[in-house]
Amino acid sequence: MDSERTDLLTRGGVRVTRTATPFDPGELGRIAALVDERRGGVMSSGMEYPGRYSRWHMAYADPCAEIIATGRQVTARALNDRGRVLLPVIGAALRRAGAPGGTGGAGSPSPGGYGGAGSPPVSRGGLGGIVPPRQY
Repeated sequence: MDSERTDLLTRGGVRVTRTATPFDPGELGRIAALVDERRGGVMSSGMEYPGRYSRWHMAYADPCAEIIATGRQVTARALNDRGRVLLPVIGAALRRAGAPGGTGGAGSPSPGGYGGAGSPPVSRGGLGGIVPPRQY
């Protein structure tokens, strides 16, 4: 199957390469089982209506960062080195979305750093807690 590659540069200066590869919808079960054990997601629409809706499927595994929202607290965490590169951009986006909250603000460490390996996110509320990847 042929892949479709798209390259773009965001206003924040991040170069994004997107590769979309068609796959057999029968593979969704296998991919869903994969993300049961690893971070990732599977989204699928089985709705089809001529001229209006079409079926689509999207799946990913092992993302570079995660954004977690609990109540009014939003926290971003890098999950690997690629995610660490994105943390400043994610922090800037969170600041544009609303007033940063938490210790040190978005994208900047608290006096004790980002909290260190294995510690909880530094954000206490509002937007903007940015946490680097844990060191295992």
